[in-house]
Amino acid sequence: MATSVVSRAYDDDTLQEESTDLKIYENSRITTPVDSELFVAALDSGKNLVFKYKFNREADSKIPDSGYRETIIFEIDPEETKFSFLDNELPTIKPFYRQVCFCRNTESVEIRKGKISGTKISATKWNIYIEVDIVFKQGQNPVNKQISGNFILD
Repeated sequence: MATSVVSRAYDDDTLQEESTDLKIYENSRITTPVDSELFVAALDSGKNLVFKYKFNREADSKIPDSGYRETIIFEIDPEETKFSFLDNELPTIKPFYRQVCFCRNTESVEIRKGKISGTKISATKWNIYIEVDIVFKQGQNPVNKQISGNFILD
């Protein structure tokens, strides 16, 4: 069972349920589309461990288009027990960020700046730390994301 946290966020009279999942997928890999209108990195069968952070805020029935979801994915060699990748080393693990909302920039964005590190705790659990800057468009200010927690094998 993967780590999952559910909470409720209140904003005035609205209630939106939020959840965070921290999962690991064995025998997987990250694929990127070759010929597609929408660039979305995806999970596929492979030989690596893929880590996936997912945050989801359900839409409020009183507010049109109020739902929001974001993911960060990356992959490592399954033989690793500890890792740390910084800035120029990040492409090695294929890190991508994606947000899905009633907004611009819903495609996957390659993460090129920051740090992603982890330590294997058990056969099914890793402690992961992510602090990255997301740049949606050249020239825009980056959005910083910080996530840490125990990712669990799905």
